[in-house]
Amino acid sequence: MQESGLEPNDVIIEMKVVQPTTKIMRILQLNMNDKVIELKRLRCANNEPIIFETSYIPERFLPEISMKDIQDSSLYDVMGKKFGIIVSRAKEVFEPILIQEYESKYLEVKEGYPALLLERIAYDTSETPVEFCHSVVRGDRCRFYTELI
Repeated sequence: MQESGLEPNDVIIEMKVVQPTTKIMRILQLNMNDKVIELKRLRCANNEPIIFETSYIPERFLPEISMKDIQDSSLYDVMGKKFGIIVSRAKEVFEPILIQEYESKYLEVKEGYPALLLERIAYDTSETPVEFCHSVVRGDRCRFYTELI
C-alpha cells in the first residue's frame, strides 16, 4: 500500500472472546468448550475505509492479549513476538459479493455495493490452524496481484 503512495492505518472496532460458530470450530479444529478471540478491524488507506475484517483466533493461543498489543503492531507480529506463534502459511479464497447493511456502515458505501470476500486460514509451523479471517474488501478500492512460479 505504501508503494502506491497510500498511508495504511487500522481502526480496531472490537475485540472480545466468543463461542465460535460450527463453521469456525471446524476450520480451526476446535472442541465444543473452546473459545475464540473475535477481532474486528477496519483497514484503511489515507484514512479511507477499504477492508472490514473479522479475525478469529483460538483463545488458548493468545492468553491475555490486549487492544494495546495490536493497536500499533501487526497481529502476526504480536502472535510471534509475544506468544511464540509463527504463521508459516495461509490459504485464501476470493469471492465476489455484495456488501451487507452491517458492513456498509463501516465501509462508508451503500448496501448492495460490489465487494470481494476474502476468507483466509493461517497455519503455524506445525500446520495447526491459528486464525480464520473473513474480510470484505470494497470493490472500487481493491486490486490484487498474483505471481505464479
